[in-house]
This record gives sequence, structure tokens and C-alpha cells, in this order.
Amino acid sequence: MAIIRWEPFQDADTLRYRLNKLFDGMDATRVESWTRQENWTPAIELRESKDHIQLQVALPGIEPEDLDVQVSQNAVLLSGDRQQTHQMQSEEMVASEFLYGSFRRVIPLHVKVNSEAAEAEMNHGLLTLMIPKADEERNRVVKVRINSDRSEPNAVATTSPNSISSS
Repeated sequence: MAIIRWEPFQDADTLRYRLNKLFDGMDATRVESWTRQENWTPAIELRESKDHIQLQVALPGIEPEDLDVQVSQNAVLLSGDRQQTHQMQSEEMVASEFLYGSFRRVIPLHVKVNSEAAEAEMNHGLLTLMIPKADEERNRVVKVRINSDRSEPNAVATTSPNSISSS
């Protein structure tokens, strides 16, 4: 009896190759599948410096007025729609790898930012957002005076950093 060494990753690669070949063959026979309308996700780059976050989003073929950009204290929401720019009546589509349709993407930020001071610029299909980080003052602990019904008019309560949640 011969001993055959089993290599599960090679079997998985073979299966992946065969499935890709099957689906590539299906797409090659139907031009409609190349120009289908579907949700898609734009590519991003997220960079951080000591005082701001820079987010770049690849949005080729999209006009700034077709975008909705919303910045909260800890996330950025991007949504929009990319439509086909023109359709020629006399010519037939031979190949297209562009994806058209709407997109929506939420990019979580690992630091708190000042959303009101965010700035955006669109250049050659590249959206660049510059978002300053939130001031350290927001995490500052302060003493709060509490008024009570007792004879003491101004009792002082001390807060601890663990009991405060930043908003």
C-alpha cells in the first residue's frame, strides 16, 4: 500500500482555480454581466499624524455633488452613486470592468476627532478628508458642585476619570 501525503492547502487552491475559471467563463459569454449595477466599495487610505487624521478615498468618475460625506466624533460615512457617463447607440460594449451603482461605507476611527472642523477636497477622482483630532480638554476631569436640600448650600463632589464618558 502506497502512502500518499495529503496537502489540504493545495486542494483548496485547486478548487479556487477551478471555480475562478468557471465564473470567468460565464462572464466572458455575457456582456451584460460586465456592466451590471451593484453595490461597490471604494478603496481608502487612512493616515494619522499627531494632530489630525487624513482619509483618502478613490472615487474615479464621481462628481463631488454626487457624494454624501458625514463625519462624527469616531467614524466617517461615505455614500454616493456612480452612473454610466454615456451610452452610445451606434457602438456595442465589448468589455467593461467598471462597477456602477450606489455605495455606502462607514470608516471607523480609532481616535476621537473634531467633526465640525473637517475639510474635504476632491482632485482627479481622489477625495481627501483632513479631520483634526479632538482636543485633550474633552477628557479633562472637573469638579462638579451639587446642590442639595440639606443645610450645606454647596456640597462638592469629585468625579473620577473612569466614571466620565466622553460625548
